Amino acid sequence: MTEILLIRTGQNEQELLNWLIYSPQEQEIIASGELPNAEHLSELSERALTREVVVLLPSDQVQLKTVALPTKWNRKLEQALPYMLEEDIACDVDELFIAVAQPTMLGEQHAIRVAMTDREWFEQWLALFAEHNLSVYRILPDALLLPLADDGAVTAIELNSQWLFKQGQWHIGAVESSWLNGYLTAMGNPDIKHFSPASQFPESVNLQAQTSEYDLPLALFAKQLDGVKFNLRQGMYQLKKQSSLWWGYWKGAAIIASIALVSTITIKAIELHQLNTQLEVAKAQV
Repeated sequence: MTEILLIRTGQNEQELLNWLIYSPQEQEIIASGELPNAEHLSELSERALTREVVVLLPSDQVQLKTVALPTKWNRKLEQALPYMLEEDIACDVDELFIAVAQPTMLGEQHAIRVAMTDREWFEQWLALFAEHNLSVYRILPDALLLPLADDGAVTAIELNSQWLFKQGQWHIGAVESSWLNGYLTAMGNPDIKHFSPASQFPESVNLQAQTSEYDLPLALFAKQLDGVKFNLRQGMYQLKKQSSLWWGYWKGAAIIASIALVSTITIKAIELHQLNTQLEVAKAQV
């Protein structure tokens, strides 16, 4: 299986970026680190050549929503989706990029899961990755890759002084530590399964430490990639070709094969020359 290079962006180009290389086959971390800002993305260009690049966006920059539908999801509803969301958003719908996830049900009513982010902000990050020769295969909000609790609890992990939360399959959040009390109260103080040490939570919350699964946040996210099929790279932002990725895989092999071919031809030419020389000597002796 292909190794994965995960890159977690900041809210802007000046903020810290986290990165990690993970091998799904070996289930181990190959390397990890941080970049002080987006200007240093070129430091990952070589590492990305033979790996699948997955970008994680801060969850407070991506809003997930489940939209009730009058009927089963279809192309006409997809075209009408922006207008169906207008009343629920505080900005011009044209300023948003709306990505569609899988259809679902709200009770007995059809629904569709969508993700929304600022279009200009999203395009700026795509341009930055392209500028640094990073071919991005998938883009997701980070907290979507938290493990799913099967008992109604909320899963959580701390990353860069923020707490990331996931409740169910399509509800995520990102909260500064100072806002934890208000955020959890608004959620009804659910049980929290946390994957990093939690010392700043209010006493009213039932904490369930998942100590056996404590890991680097990006390593935990990498392990969940196969179980989450959503990708923000869709529609006009869909990755057109994987040629650069595949060339990265086979470039080394192609170079080695070329060298081997040239060497073989050279050796055969030398052997033929030696054989002709021996033949001339034999003729002269006769």
